[in-house]
Amino acid sequence: MTYDPHISEVKAKEITEIKRLFKEYKVAGIVNLEGLPTLMLQRIKFSLGDSIFLKPTKKRLISKAIDEMKDLKNIDQIKEKLKGIPALLFTNEDPFILYKKLEKSKASAAAKPGQTAPNDLGVEAGETPFAPGPMIGELGMLGMKTEVKNGKIHIRDEKTLVKEGEEITEQVAGLLAKLGIEPMKVGLNLVLTYEDGEILDKSVLAVDEEEYIANIKAAHSESFALAMHLGIMNSETVKPLITKAQSESLALADSANIVTSENVGKVLAKAEATASNLNSKVPEAPKEEAPKEEAPKEEAPKSLEQPQVEEKAEEAPKVEQPVEEKPTEQAEKAPEEQPKDVKKEMDDVANVANKILGNGIKGDSDAKKELTDGPDVNKLINTLKDQKSKGEI
Repeated sequence: MTYDPHISEVKAKEITEIKRLFKEYKVAGIVNLEGLPTLMLQRIKFSLGDSIFLKPTKKRLISKAIDEMKDLKNIDQIKEKLKGIPALLFTNEDPFILYKKLEKSKASAAAKPGQTAPNDLGVEAGETPFAPGPMIGELGMLGMKTEVKNGKIHIRDEKTLVKEGEEITEQVAGLLAKLGIEPMKVGLNLVLTYEDGEILDKSVLAVDEEEYIANIKAAHSESFALAMHLGIMNSETVKPLITKAQSESLALADSANIVTSENVGKVLAKAEATASNLNSKVPEAPKEEAPKEEAPKEEAPKSLEQPQVEEKAEEAPKVEQPVEEKPTEQAEKAPEEQPKDVKKEMDDVANVANKILGNGIKGDSDAKKELTDGPDVNKLINTLKDQKSKGEI
């Protein structure tokens, strides 16, 4: 036989109210009011406004209401999170926005002995407000190395006094209070949220906004890069893909020397550069006129040029002109132009020949006949003229 505890009418109405709130609001949450002063609780409720409804109640009544809501998915898992001084919270806002609002409503407070450290609590290195005295021994008992500078106690190294989740001792709480450190955040500590069978605890809701935004940006960048790599068309990639295709087609046309209206200037410039480079590697052929072209660059003195002109002028008369043998022609013509007194002329020639040859030439008719022969006379006359011109006669 089981004992069924008696539920008063007031408690029954409270359970009915809890069940109604679960069905009326989109999101339900459990908060821990442990260590929260009543005055602070009233201030938080006022700051939250009408968007969040806080329902303080007993843990046993919450469990009883959950047992009567078997139709809700995973509702029984909430009972495991009812610790400390639980209270119900209802809202239609997003669970993450709810957690953010509750965190902003918290205020700093000094640590009390027996409280659980919300995070690692410690003291940083540096100057303290304490003068040398008993505080040196108190700090040494907590494992901190100190030194005195300018009449103040200085902590040499940073020291962690209590790790996250550990209980704060009376000695640590007193030291933190003396140092003015208020590590505790007083407010509504959201334990979990329940929405359509989905339960989100503090570890999921406590999201760093900056880190979350950075992750979203990284995901967007990586997905965009993947879509561009695979050529997936969408509203974000259509323009970049077209631009990329155009750029790659122009690059292909440039590398293959395909002339288009877009790259005609580049192709011509490339051809010109290649030709110029090739031309620079080909040795220049020797030019015959090169020395003549260089000569005018060096201005020769006029004194050197004039003798050359004079030499040319002097050389002109020295050029041996071909003997026109006019005398020979005249000699040949001489017999034709000889005067009629041929006998006398032949005698004169005979006398001259006699002087030259040293032989007597008779002027008989036979000799004269020989002298009158054209070829012998002409030869003799030419010989005489040569000797006369040389001064031998």
